[in-house]
Amino acid sequence: MATENSCCEWNGCTQPATHQVRADYPDAKSNIWHLCRDHEKEIKKQITRSRRPAPTPPEQPAEHQCGNCGEPVSIDSPECPRCGSRDRVVQVGEQVTIREKLKVKGRKSGATGRPYFEAKAEDSFTRDLAAESEIVRHVNREDDTYMENIRLYDGTCITSTSCLSDH
Repeated sequence: MATENSCCEWNGCTQPATHQVRADYPDAKSNIWHLCRDHEKEIKKQITRSRRPAPTPPEQPAEHQCGNCGEPVSIDSPECPRCGSRDRVVQVGEQVTIREKLKVKGRKSGATGRPYFEAKAEDSFTRDLAAESEIVRHVNREDDTYMENIRLYDGTCITSTSCLSDH
């Protein structure tokens, strides 16, 4: 978390630093910033946008087969070389993405109101990188702590911590 009574490190900002953001890169030196809430969000966007977009998977060509005997047939061939049929079956591949989400809430026995602890872990699509990311958030009301960890597809890890009361 940000050091007490420190100012946001964002150029020109005089707000108190309430968040500590750490970026661990697989191919570069780690960085740590002490920022206000608004600039904490901005630095996470900048870190994400600074990484290379995920490579585009190669497109799978459509497969053409004879509709009669199943022989592979060229798209330019008018007839099947094996049986002479003009019927065709064209197979086109599709991709389906399944995302997971897990939520946990901790309440003390007999307690009412908000849980003292919450955690959430989820897969998320990052548009700036055209790739999946993993996000984990912990909220601990007893310890007044908030932590968010974002792991990008390339291994870059962004961790933001703060006092929950500053969040």
